[in-house]
Amino acid sequence: MSNFNKIHPVDLLLLVAQHEWDECELGNPDADIYSILAEGSRALLTLSEHGVDFSVRFTLKCTCLSAVAVRVPIGLVGTALITASLLEALTPSIVGHVGFGGILSDDLQLGDVAIASQVDCYLTKNKAESFGHGATTIGFAGEVFRTSHSIVQIAQNLKHAHPRSYAEFQRDARNAVMRARAGIREDALSYMRCTDADNANSEASTIHVAHFACGELVSTTFQGVKWLRSRDRKLAIIDMESGGALAAVWEYSHRHLRHVETFVIRGCGGYGDYRHDEIIAGSSRAIHRLAFENACHFLCRVFGERPDPAVPREVTDTAPIDVGILIPLEEEFSYFFELLTSARFGVVVRAEHRWGRYYYLFDIGGVRCAATIVGEMGLVRMALATEDIRRAFRPSAIVLLGIAAGFSGRDGDVKICDVVVARSVDLYLHRGRNQMGTSVPDASGEVKSQQRLLKMAYDQPIETSPALVDFITSDARFATEREQWRHECRVEMEGLLKPHLRDAGFQSATLDVSRQPDLFGVCLASGELLAAAGEFVAELKDRGCSAADMEAGGAAVAHQWTSGMSGSQLLILRGISDRGDENKVKVQNALEPGIFRKACVRNASRLLFILLANKAFIQILKPRRSTSS
Repeated sequence: MSNFNKIHPVDLLLLVAQHEWDECELGNPDADIYSILAEGSRALLTLSEHGVDFSVRFTLKCTCLSAVAVRVPIGLVGTALITASLLEALTPSIVGHVGFGGILSDDLQLGDVAIASQVDCYLTKNKAESFGHGATTIGFAGEVFRTSHSIVQIAQNLKHAHPRSYAEFQRDARNAVMRARAGIREDALSYMRCTDADNANSEASTIHVAHFACGELVSTTFQGVKWLRSRDRKLAIIDMESGGALAAVWEYSHRHLRHVETFVIRGCGGYGDYRHDEIIAGSSRAIHRLAFENACHFLCRVFGERPDPAVPREVTDTAPIDVGILIPLEEEFSYFFELLTSARFGVVVRAEHRWGRYYYLFDIGGVRCAATIVGEMGLVRMALATEDIRRAFRPSAIVLLGIAAGFSGRDGDVKICDVVVARSVDLYLHRGRNQMGTSVPDASGEVKSQQRLLKMAYDQPIETSPALVDFITSDARFATEREQWRHECRVEMEGLLKPHLRDAGFQSATLDVSRQPDLFGVCLASGELLAAAGEFVAELKDRGCSAADMEAGGAAVAHQWTSGMSGSQLLILRGISDRGDENKVKVQNALEPGIFRKACVRNASRLLFILLANKAFIQILKPRRSTSS
């Protein structure tokens, strides 16, 4: 161990909150935690003139990045001031925050890691308001910062694009669980992602790309979490420092006209509600250490796959692509990828990074395909991803695949695990009018108790490619494969549901679950609202829709804009994961989390793979090429 007083520029400025720094003994360069973080020697660095009491210089493991880890105080303001000072002194190209945070979403479990796609400083410019009877609430304002998309993309694609690094991360996480297990109380073990660390095939830590909440308040109640998520239902982690660091980088980049990459990685080290004090507190040291170790392991694996920004990536494969496949979220892509590479289809997939996005290239049925993860829900992100894949590959057809909400409409009674093929896409929010608080009269003119949320305009729905839809839903040349698809889906559904059929609480008919999925050609409603209310669904049904999603509209608009130039076709396949009304939560909670999302994505994926092996479909898909080409 040695001491450095001279300040040299570094690649990475790594910020760690005071309580996390002390708990993981980061002030000692010989501490065990540096066996995770550091490659080779590490040394104390004196930065007291910048308000820093402890800092250590080292090379980040799995990389050639020179790094300085710095202890920052708890809270946004102190973190912001120290970050601003060190940006001037060290001129890093990357600033990151690593540690543990509180869980706000039940999609996350102890031992998981999360990387922030954005950090919401939800308390900034808020207002304490009284709403009568001596009660006070805090009205939201806030300031939201985005982290670097390039780093988030590596994290999001690590499992599929860099399987070796992902496997090594899981191995390290399992070892961390084994070390932590002795210090975790029995009542906390059920909240762990990994309960069998001895199983080398188990997932010890799930990676989440999430929205973070950052503020000076410690969240400790269920109502507190509900209040936070009423601002942004995608908030999944809460901390008290990261927003300060991102604000300082934003100011620095503006002042110097110099881009600095940012990231925030948190291990799931507790809960933002009552569970933290009642369950986690008794095992907090072991759980915090596990969370911090997993965050550090993940950090090293992500940056181990980060290419040198100064070296341009060459596109080595310039062969034309027939089908470009867009999948909104990594969870959906993982189900698609699992089936694609399974024994049933046995497809070999190759990852390639092209023009800022990961693509997965494969051949099936003589058709060349490129699939990508969009990464976020919403029309705009899907529209931009559609344009990206068109520019990158000029495919004959673009396929959007994922999940949607179904209901009984003009095109049929669309149930959970059915698959819909969009004949047209209705952008129901386009030019709509916000009418919150407007009373709704009934047929007799009497005002009902309900209030109208919005008034929808009516633009002509955007048509997809009718020849593809007709072939899938009714063409005799696909009749055998259509029945084959239904049979395979039914067998898989029976296998998924068998453990639950004896449970009196689960009734597939009551929950509107199709145990033998069917196909529907539908008008698909698409907008930024998540369908979860009966009155809202009723309005969509009145417009002639039988399903709703949050992305297809973006792909449809992009297709409409460019179809004259590219001549490509558009196919939208959506597996139905819920019915879009008040029963959404009931359905989601009926079985283990995600079971219907998995089933319906696999149903839609299986349909696509079988289609791509049908010669008649290929003739429609790429009419300018022969099936033997």
